[in-house]
Parts: sequence; structure tokens; C-alpha cells
Amino acid sequence: MVRTPRIAVLVPNFLGVTRAVLGGIGQYTREHDPWIIVNNPWQVAERGLELPRQPIDGAILCFPDILRKWRGRRIPTVLLTERFVDAPLPRVIADSAAIGRLAAEHLLDCGLRHLAFIGYAGAGFAQRRGAGFVQATEQAGLTCHIFWAHHQDRKFPGAAVRRWLGALPKPLGLMTCNDHLGMLMLGLCRELDLRVPADVALVGVDNDELVCDYCSPPLSSVQLDSRNAGYRAAQLLHGLLRGRKAPARAIVIRPLGVVRRQSSDVVAIGGEVVGRAIKLMRDRSCQGISVADVVRLTQLARRTLEKACRSLLGRSPAEEIRRIQLARARELLRTTLLPIGAIARQVGLGEGKRLSEAFRRDASQTPSQYRRGQQTIATGR
Repeated sequence: MVRTPRIAVLVPNFLGVTRAVLGGIGQYTREHDPWIIVNNPWQVAERGLELPRQPIDGAILCFPDILRKWRGRRIPTVLLTERFVDAPLPRVIADSAAIGRLAAEHLLDCGLRHLAFIGYAGAGFAQRRGAGFVQATEQAGLTCHIFWAHHQDRKFPGAAVRRWLGALPKPLGLMTCNDHLGMLMLGLCRELDLRVPADVALVGVDNDELVCDYCSPPLSSVQLDSRNAGYRAAQLLHGLLRGRKAPARAIVIRPLGVVRRQSSDVVAIGGEVVGRAIKLMRDRSCQGISVADVVRLTQLARRTLEKACRSLLGRSPAEEIRRIQLARARELLRTTLLPIGAIARQVGLGEGKRLSEAFRRDASQTPSQYRRGQQTIATGR
């Protein structure tokens, strides 16, 4: 009788993002029943990251430092981290550059023209997120302000951070490299009497709901596809245990999008009435709002609205509504198995035919082709 492999999953449970990773690993094991997981995440959190005493056949790790305790034994191992990029092990990582670009695009769509990024000095993931943020900012013809916080600022922002934030032009769009730093910066804004989001609009990363909803005001955040990352890590380890060759490059998981909360719920462009019109489109596009509805609700002349949107957003009101609808449709195609017609109704397009026509015009492909190309956990691939 063939023995079932015993696997150690050393992924802590104390963050929402890592809990989602554990959920993805668990889903893969339920679907494929490939092994026995020998440790539990609560013990990992309580005792620290250490390999179990009993023999194991493979491991999924968030922190490769643990390998130093393994006395040179070679077992199939998959890393779920951007740290230690030179470690010769297969890994699944988040697309940090895309995370930074998403945050910048979100703040730019709010109409903000002063953008800034703060991350931890020496942290590779923060540097890559910052690089993506800077790239998107510069592509918009703007300059990005950057601050690298030191280790002591992980607990509370130091005097240099206070001076930097206080001196930046306002209104400001600020990305923090993760939600924890976002929470600290919200507290600093209160100390400096800076209104959020009117003076400073903030976006974090990880979309840890406990952190984001605990913040005052609630923190907008880039949502990672963490469950998919866990699933793909388990899939990769399963292949290694069956003798497959490790991929030459890391598997890169794209973020799902920005979850907008109160900390960035602002439209800082075009004056109060135009800003209200743009906010209406962003809030109600997926409910089927039309340009005529926006004109009626704001009492703006249609020509004025058209001119303002083209000047401020670079597209017409109808194009802005369609952009928002298609962005939501892409998210549903990536993360659910909903039929095309149901997605079309959820994004305000009514029927699948209209969604297909919009996709072809925008991306020269059908919604089904887009879904197949994503290879997300929703498809089980």
C-alpha cells in the first residue's frame, strides 16, 4: 500500500491574507486528496514557525528562514514569499508591480494629481510595489513623492515621516505598502489634523478586512488573489511530489483589484457638481445608470459633462460608465463561475450579448476567452 505523503504547511494564520492562502491550500487538498497536512495553523501562530518533529515528505512555507533548521534534508518545498529571491526553490508570489500600478490608477481615477508612496526600507516587496506605483504615476505625466520608513516606523511613524507627510502638497493620494502601515498613516493624519479622504486619500495593500474595517475611516486596499496563491502552491507541490520538474520561474499571481472604502472615497476634480457626477457614475454604473440619468440627477448640461469628463478623465461619460462595468465584469470572470448572462446583469449590461459586444470592442476577445486565459482558482486549474 502506498503511503500518503505528509506535508507541513508553515503559513501563519494571524493575517487575513495568509488565512486566505490556507483556504486555497485546503481547497486543493479537498479536491485532489493528495496528502495529509501534519500541522495546524493555530499551533504555528502560538509557537512560532517551526517544522514538526515527525517526518514529512514536503512543505509549503511563507518564511524560508525555517529551512535552516531542517539540517540539510532535501524535501520538495514551495515558497509563498517574495523574500529571499535567490533561494533555489519554486515559489508562488504576488505581482507586486501590478499591485502598485492598481493603487496609482485608483488614486488617479479619484482625480488626484499629487501622489505619494511610503514603504519599508530594505523590504523587497515594498520596493517592487513602489516601483509599480511610480511607473503608473509617471505614465500619467506626474511626479511621485516617496518615503522609505525605517524599522522603528513599523510600530509608529517617526518624526521624519511626520515632517514628510505634513510638507506634501494637498489633496494627496497616498499608497502604503501594506494595510498595517496604512492604519499607522491614518493615525498620523489625525495627529496632523489632515482630513481623510479630503486632504489625504489612502490605499493600503492586502485587503485584510479586520484591519481595514477597524480603521477610522475604513481603509481602501488592493485585494490580492491569496486564495488562488495557496491553491497554486498546493498544485505545484503536488506535481513535485509526483516527480515533475520545478518551473524555472516563480508563478506570479495578479491582484484582483482595489476595494474602495471611505479612506479614498473622494472625487477631487472638476468642482463639486462635476465631482458628484463622476462619483455617481462610479457608484452606480453597475446598476445600469446612463449618461442621461447622470445629467438629470446633477442638473448639469450634457455638453458640460462631456467636456469636463474628456478634460479630466480623458474619456467621455459613456466610456467611463463602460470602463467601470467591464472592470467589474473582469473581476467576476476571474473569481466566479457565474454564467456570462448573469455577469452581464450584475454589471448593468442586461444580457450576455451586450457584454460580449463590449468585450470585443475593448479587448478583441469574448468574455469566455478572457475567463479561460486567467487560469484562476475559480476554474480549478
